[in-house]
Amino acid sequence: MIRYTKILRNSNIKGKITITEVAENVPNGKQSDLWYSKVAKSAQDLNSVNKIETLLEQDATITNLNPLIEPVPVDDLEKVSQSNSMKKRKYDFLKVIHRPASISKKERMNGVNNLNSGDRFLCSAPLSQFTSPSILNYKKYQQMQERAKEAFTDMRFVKMRTGKGGDGNISFDPSPTLKGPASGGDGGKGGDIYIQADENITSLSHINAVYQTSSGESGQSNQCDGKSGGNILIKVPVGTHIRLAIPPPVIKKALVENGVDLNDENMLRRALNAYTVKMKCLSHEMIDVEPEYYMLHRNKPKINDTWKFQAGYSYSENPEEIYRVEPRFKAIRSDFRAYDFKLSLNEIGVDKFPIMGLELNKPFEKPLLMLKGGTAGLGNMHFKINGVRNPIFAKRGRQGIEASFIFELKLLADLGLVGLPNAGKSTLLGAISNAKPRVGHWEFTTLVPTLGTVLMPPGSPSFTVSDIPGIIEGASENKGLGLEFLKHIENSSGIVFVIGMDRQDPTGDLKVLIRELNIHGIKNIERALVVCNKCDLDSDAYGIQEKFKAVEEFVSNQNLQVKDMLRKRKDAPEDIDSDVFWNTIPISAKNHQNTQLLKRYMSALVFDKKTNKKRKVLE
Repeated sequence: MIRYTKILRNSNIKGKITITEVAENVPNGKQSDLWYSKVAKSAQDLNSVNKIETLLEQDATITNLNPLIEPVPVDDLEKVSQSNSMKKRKYDFLKVIHRPASISKKERMNGVNNLNSGDRFLCSAPLSQFTSPSILNYKKYQQMQERAKEAFTDMRFVKMRTGKGGDGNISFDPSPTLKGPASGGDGGKGGDIYIQADENITSLSHINAVYQTSSGESGQSNQCDGKSGGNILIKVPVGTHIRLAIPPPVIKKALVENGVDLNDENMLRRALNAYTVKMKCLSHEMIDVEPEYYMLHRNKPKINDTWKFQAGYSYSENPEEIYRVEPRFKAIRSDFRAYDFKLSLNEIGVDKFPIMGLELNKPFEKPLLMLKGGTAGLGNMHFKINGVRNPIFAKRGRQGIEASFIFELKLLADLGLVGLPNAGKSTLLGAISNAKPRVGHWEFTTLVPTLGTVLMPPGSPSFTVSDIPGIIEGASENKGLGLEFLKHIENSSGIVFVIGMDRQDPTGDLKVLIRELNIHGIKNIERALVVCNKCDLDSDAYGIQEKFKAVEEFVSNQNLQVKDMLRKRKDAPEDIDSDVFWNTIPISAKNHQNTQLLKRYMSALVFDKKTNKKRKVLE
């Protein structure tokens, strides 16, 4: 029986890709001869062996486990941080490290196999992409979670490690006189780690800090393979964003050594935006001019250090003794360079992670591979080939891989409620949806995001609304609860500003909210609804009518500005003049006054009136 193992299935590898046939059980040497002939042919056609080996060694210099972090002087943190915040791309292209030579048509026809691992790029990205103040200064974040007394967690730092492959076995069938045929089985493969978005999960609270799969067991005699390591499946909520992370101790060391006070969160945020990290990147399978993946690091053995020998024999101490016992091993060892190179390149093909991260915005049935376990080693049953009498050797299993990630949950709500503390957002959400948020007469009643579904009359689709903790002026400087929760409205179709008419200057409060959102990166909001809450208060005592007119005038000007901005676009909508992009409405959430009209206004913010489809998310 033949097991077809695709040794090369890598989008970054160019050249002739072949499938190596590996016999699962070996009743005779015919199948092994066929397999070995292909391995030997690959070795003959292999070009630039020394260059490939040098490149694999260079891959271990700058890795995700020990990246090159470039600091910035403390006095320049604010200036450099602001400059990096204005960049549209998440990374800077620095240089091409390696670009494979092309294969001529004549060489390709002659079967030349110029194996390589594709283009290599060196890129630079802000340190803030690989960590978060909440992770580096977890004490404040943990206190906030405990204060909320709710099992809601929207961020986790996760370390993953996969098991190594088991070694191949060296054994022979028993014989009354001479040594019997080779019968050593293959090792088991190391366990993989998978990720899957599940709509039945709503928090990251169940996510562990460390996930490690077991290693494969060594092969057994009688052509029995070793047991493979168990896989791990991590289920996360829909809306989870996963990005590559650098271990906190590495980052803290770089920050402290350069004078950054980790307890000063304002300085810490500026440093994370100003510091840069150099990482090796790989290109996409069809586009070789643009980096798309961060390159992850897996320890790879030396090409000539992948063999395992029967007890009592050592290649490093006495290779001549092995050649004496099995004269053909010298040729086999040389030919198997191609096999080992292919394994290394195949590992590079899977050991990568998207620069932009993973956005798990919808549930999917098939789990997604995060990290792959080590490949199993081959038992000596595969080397029962023509002319080989004593295969006292087998292949070792390959190493697993280690990487760290940040899991960040972004609620997938159609609309996001944004307002100052005690503006009545939670009361409003409870009045229009099925949610039962925490309500009180003190500031920062809402400590964690709350999601509610707004049901509409028959024939009209429902939609979801998220309520996040209140934002105060200076939130970008870490005042109040900061801007940590604004990520939950990044995937919304529009913003609903909630302002309290009991405040002295509601229009000024609205400007504060817009300014803080701009600092966070939510700019040029095309569609918004301004809800003037608490309009049931005494009009004369609070000046409700005058305040509402001021808000109306400001919203009208915002509406005109958005229309002017859209007219300058090439893809400007046809009905700009008749459409309403910014609107306002007076309500009393406590007394449920005008809430039905509010729901229709909010529905118009979510759904396009022509197509009845949801509008695109905020940019």
